[in-house]
Amino acid sequence: YDQALLVRPYAEAGNLLDHEGFRRVARETCEWVLRDLRHPEGGFFSALDADSEGEEGKFYVWERTEAEALVEAEFCDRWQIRVEGNWHDEATRKPLSTNIPHLAEPLPDSFDEATQAARETLRATRDARPWPLRDEKILTAWNGLMLGALAYAGKALNEPRYIDAAINAATFCLTTLRPNGRLLHRWAEDDADIDAFLDDFAYFADGLLDLYEATDDDRWEREAHALTSELLARFWDPEEAGFFVTSESHETLLTRTKELFDGALPSPNGVATRVLARLELPHAQALLSNYAALLTRAPQGTATLIGAAL
Repeated sequence: YDQALLVRPYAEAGNLLDHEGFRRVARETCEWVLRDLRHPEGGFFSALDADSEGEEGKFYVWERTEAEALVEAEFCDRWQIRVEGNWHDEATRKPLSTNIPHLAEPLPDSFDEATQAARETLRATRDARPWPLRDEKILTAWNGLMLGALAYAGKALNEPRYIDAAINAATFCLTTLRPNGRLLHRWAEDDADIDAFLDDFAYFADGLLDLYEATDDDRWEREAHALTSELLARFWDPEEAGFFVTSESHETLLTRTKELFDGALPSPNGVATRVLARLELPHAQALLSNYAALLTRAPQGTATLIGAAL
């Protein structure tokens, strides 16, 4: 989901500001996801671990001497690869002798051939190291975020491959993660299970609407409508407008809660409201009216709901 949430603002900012560097970052992020997180049938795996060989970040970092054996010293200097290292252990605050390559200069629009060749040399050498474990769960909610970002980026950056990847991911979720017509939360090891939660429905429907806008294929709008009808039937609180996180088919809890605030992920109620607004359904107005005071009181925590209101 980190990649999905990064792609869209970089692609949008690239076009709004005519900033090729931002567009490049959006493309590179999409390419990484397609290369390292895509299931052959189209869905997207959840994550790569931070640890490898028992050390956090070991797969990604470089000793100066190791890098200099592969690329020019000038490249190392530009990418802040230092003899003493350029980061520290998060827990102990102890300086480390390894480096996270990064630029200290303004984001460039592109790299010359020599720089790009050096980057590829380092990546090829890094890819020969023992890899972090990959979490190969495929989650409906996170795939909704990713396919929406790919569809948006594909249209904004004129990259049809990204739209094709979004179509394949949507198809995976509508088939493998929706056996017998019932949307499920996750797939792993050839097994789809657990009834879908609010975020699964909301993020997936939102992504399908992005795909509809990128392709003009009415199928994706119809699928989003169908998901939204089920979303309203299973999660809507008719007494106090808003969406519960769980439906009545989930484990019985002392109380069914609503998630209105953004965290690492956008608020499921905020995304659901955006879907309602995009489909011009009246429930959006009801929810926003009910929580207008909250949006006014805590705007920094409710940005997704505010975006839906706009």
